[in-house]
Amino acid sequence: MEKTKSDSEKLKKILRIILLVIAILIIIVLIVLIRINKSKNTTKVQEASTTNEEIEKQNENAITTKITNMSEEDRVESYVGQFISQIESQDYESAYNTLNENFKNNYFKTLDDFKNYAENKYPSNPSLTYESVKRMGEVYLVQAKINDVINSDFTEFTQRFVVRENGANDYVISFQAE
Repeated sequence: MEKTKSDSEKLKKILRIILLVIAILIIIVLIVLIRINKSKNTTKVQEASTTNEEIEKQNENAITTKITNMSEEDRVESYVGQFISQIESQDYESAYNTLNENFKNNYFKTLDDFKNYAENKYPSNPSLTYESVKRMGEVYLVQAKINDVINSDFTEFTQRFVVRENGANDYVISFQAE
C-alpha cells in the first residue's frame, strides 16, 4: 500500500507539472497570437492611411486639373470662393494659411485674431456675388457682394479681395479689412 501511495503522489506531482507546462504553453500561444493580431492591425492602419493619402492626392490632382482648365477670372473667383467656404465651415486655420504673409502680419498676427474677425464679419451661410475681377500686374482685384442665404436680417456688404496666383490652386489672398 505504501508503494501505491507514493506512486500516486508522484503521479499527482507529474500531472501538476504537466498541467503547469500546458498552462504556460497556452499563455505563450495567446501572447504570440495577440502580437500577430497587433501586427496585422498596424499593417491595416498603415495601408488605410496610405490609401487616404492617395485619395487626397488624387483629389488634389483633380482639383488642380480642373482649375488649370478654367479661365483666369473663373480661377480667381474659385480661390475667393474656397477662402469664404473655409470660413463658413469654420476651418479658420486653412483660411488663415491662405492669407498673404505681409497682410497677415499687418492685420492678423495670430490665428485667434483672424478667427475673431471672421466670426464677427462673415455670415453663417455666405453667398458671394462677384461684381468684378481685374488683373493688375501680378495680382487680381476681386470685388464681391457678401450676403447670408438664410438670415434676411444680415446686412449685405461689398468686399475687395487681392489674389496672387503662384500656380494652379496655389495662391494667397488679402482683403479689405475693416
